[in-house]
Amino acid sequence: MTITLLISTIVVFLFFCLNYLPLYSGKRWIAKSPIWAYILSLYLIVASVFSPIGGDKERYIESFKYATFLEYVKDPGWTFLTKILNVACFNDEILYLFVLAFVYVFSYYYIGMCKLGKQYVVYYLLLSAGCLGFWSGATNIMRAGFATSIFFLSLCFEEKKKAIYIALSVFSILVHNSVLILVAAFFLTKYYQNFKVYTWIWLAFLALSSVNALNPIVSFLSSHTGEVGDRIAEYAYDVDGSTADLYRNAGFRIDFILYSALAIVYSIWIILKQKYDDVFYIRLSCTYIIVNCLWLVMIRVPYADRFALLSWSLISLIILYPYMNPYNRLPFNKKVITVAFIPVVLELVLMIRS
Repeated sequence: MTITLLISTIVVFLFFCLNYLPLYSGKRWIAKSPIWAYILSLYLIVASVFSPIGGDKERYIESFKYATFLEYVKDPGWTFLTKILNVACFNDEILYLFVLAFVYVFSYYYIGMCKLGKQYVVYYLLLSAGCLGFWSGATNIMRAGFATSIFFLSLCFEEKKKAIYIALSVFSILVHNSVLILVAAFFLTKYYQNFKVYTWIWLAFLALSSVNALNPIVSFLSSHTGEVGDRIAEYAYDVDGSTADLYRNAGFRIDFILYSALAIVYSIWIILKQKYDDVFYIRLSCTYIIVNCLWLVMIRVPYADRFALLSWSLISLIILYPYMNPYNRLPFNKKVITVAFIPVVLELVLMIRS
């Protein structure tokens, strides 16, 4: 872990404490002004742009500099975007990184504003930045992070502006085709929303994964799912891969499983115990479970964390939505603050350890 990103994580953690702890007494002194959300957004953008160059980020900058030689093979949306930005940014890598970081952070800001209301955006940004995967998507696996953020942006238009929703969803897949998993899972939940069934499926996948019984599924996915399968095969069998992720350790990671289970246990509490019947929330929770099941399939292969990030990126919205959305809000419960602190503390611990 680089010092710069560790400092960024600590800063977010301190701001997180200052912002969330007053909620115990019913105060929202920071959220009263939207200026705090703007300041935090600017900080996240700057920290992303000026993080040390290394790993995937170096490759993206190299591709940007020589964008005219890129071919439209895999992920044509990213290739096209890189070519456009190469011209629009005058081949300046800092400006290029700034545009990517701006869109990445803005997408989080916008879905927070749409789903939680502008007075709660700062809470969503802080919790998102404090969860595993945010910094990785902003500074290392930038293409996957950018594509995921575009998917979040599409969710803002899913109910009322279907054309924009479809266009953004398709674009997110073209930018990084692993996001097809997110898009397809969310689409599936439109037609089947039995949360209990999805939970039992996750437990079944967990049991099978614990005894290493899912390798045939890895082989099937890598052979029969086109470009997504190519990426699965690349991660599954290229054990000497040259790119490094923040959390690259392979194996049956109990810590990551507990981290993933946090959102599922919380959703069980909200949906089954609190009887929360919001359709979007149920779909979001079911989407999380479906996508996390894929990670359980891939858990023993190198770079499997990259698949986990697809689901982990939903955790902050899963935690905050029931208590902060403006249309179907549960009565405020202080337990939600305790739950919100768990992923942030774990993120800080893992950052320091790495």
